[in-house]
Amino acid sequence: MENKRRFFYRASLTAFAITALAIGVGSSVGVVEANPLVPGNQHMVAASHPLAAKVGARILEQGGNAVDAAVATAAAIGVVEPWFSNILGGGTWALFYNAQEKKVLNLEAVGPTPSGATPEFYSNLDLPAYGVHQANIPAAFDGWTLILARYGTKSLKEVLAPAIELAEKGFPVGKDFVTQSTNSRDEISKYSSSARIYLKNGQPYKIGDILVQKDLAATYKQLVQVEQDNLGRGRAQAIRAVRDFFYSGPIMKALVKFSQENKGLFTEADFAKVQARFVEPIKIAYRGLDVYQNAPNSQGITMLMALNILEGYDLKKMDPKSPETIHLITEAIKLAFADRHWYVGDPDFVKVPVDRLLSKEYAAAQRKRIDVQRAKDWPIQGGLEQFTKNTTTILVKDKDGNALSITTSIGSNWVVMGDTGIMINNRMPMFDVEAGLPNQVQPGKKVRHTSNPAMALKDGKPVLLWACSGVDTQPQVQVHGFLNVVEFGMNPLEAVSAPRIIQHSFPVTRVRIASNILALERGRFAPDVVEALKKKGHKTGDRAIFGNMNMIQLDPTTGAILAGADPRQEGTAIGW
Repeated sequence: MENKRRFFYRASLTAFAITALAIGVGSSVGVVEANPLVPGNQHMVAASHPLAAKVGARILEQGGNAVDAAVATAAAIGVVEPWFSNILGGGTWALFYNAQEKKVLNLEAVGPTPSGATPEFYSNLDLPAYGVHQANIPAAFDGWTLILARYGTKSLKEVLAPAIELAEKGFPVGKDFVTQSTNSRDEISKYSSSARIYLKNGQPYKIGDILVQKDLAATYKQLVQVEQDNLGRGRAQAIRAVRDFFYSGPIMKALVKFSQENKGLFTEADFAKVQARFVEPIKIAYRGLDVYQNAPNSQGITMLMALNILEGYDLKKMDPKSPETIHLITEAIKLAFADRHWYVGDPDFVKVPVDRLLSKEYAAAQRKRIDVQRAKDWPIQGGLEQFTKNTTTILVKDKDGNALSITTSIGSNWVVMGDTGIMINNRMPMFDVEAGLPNQVQPGKKVRHTSNPAMALKDGKPVLLWACSGVDTQPQVQVHGFLNVVEFGMNPLEAVSAPRIIQHSFPVTRVRIASNILALERGRFAPDVVEALKKKGHKTGDRAIFGNMNMIQLDPTTGAILAGADPRQEGTAIGW
């Protein structure tokens, strides 16, 4: 077992470093540059890249609904922000408010592990930390075609057209692309299929250089052609025919071939097991709001557990930047992450006590474990042992009241699968290898997925959509973002721009080490606040994945829409 720990420390530390560089470790110094607060009263799209946001807005302006815009935006994100997301190579979680049904639906599109993914395989000390063997079976496209066929109005040809144009004709790369590809140059160079696209004569691209991805455009076109050949079966059936083609046809065979040629684990039989689905979302009541999250195997329950604990405090009377408030929120989040570690995994493999973890009675018991004067350090026991009674974000709202909050991700990777142009995910390091943990790797199991977009409703109508990228950062920043609006009276831009606080008092995903460091975004907290936190026992620092959060606030009475895109990266919101 010690060898397993040493391997996962070495392998996962490398993977974490890649992710951290991609998402932004210690990336914010001093004042965060401002984005505008974007207003609207018809529709809104917020995404992590301006071209992707523009694609979603264009679809809405052409009469498409929120689902059409979300799929188009996601496809474009895979072109302009390829290291984080690809609709063909990763996984997706989405919360969808269907205005006609007046119901929140939870889309789960996470693929299983390959059949060869065992604790023994991933305990091999000679296994490289980076490569196609770190990928699970991609299920995002199954999910995108499922929701588009059932709830969209546009054809796949229409929603993929902007992404095809961006991939085929190219686009000028910006600061984020240059930073990520420069930081990951060594990883990109390991695969010629990646280097010939994402390096220019062996060197990173410069801002303004045109990036063309003809292989990806060709794959998208191949999928569109399948849809066109099946239009006689009806719109929805034609879209699902594309799904079947992807998972059983030549593209799947190319992915499997590349995987096997590069010591990966993909088999054709593994792709046959992929099944995206709508599952029942989980939710809590918080001061008159219904706050929704994605059910396990998503880590979304972590955010809800923390909010349940914090509802018992009068936060409106507190200063969000005071050491007392920071301490209180941090300790609640620590308890939630401890429960995530001990109790949350794939519900098809382990029993996740969702009802108990989200009960108000349990939250009250957890609240009693918080010492307002002293910080807890890992190891922290799960609360149930004392109780006797874990990216790219897309937010869309359309004129008809439909709304989506989405996190779609490949993790953070630069492995292109041969000449398909598809960037594959690197989710496998997010598993545990130790027996007894709910997230232990097993063949066919779904990883405890870090994606967990959020949505809040009041009187049955959406009032807040928000989501953050960044592995374990996601539920932490989303807790703060929610409280910034609901308790501290901030607008969406203020909420996403506020100073970030990230705790590490749990075994961090990929690295599996609990540093117990409380990371405070550099230059954004007064020295006396930092000193007061140290006196409470917090080990402070300023290095962390601080994430990228976007938010849309809706007023059902007036129809007003306000959006804030995170200024830490190139996020943009576009409304009308």
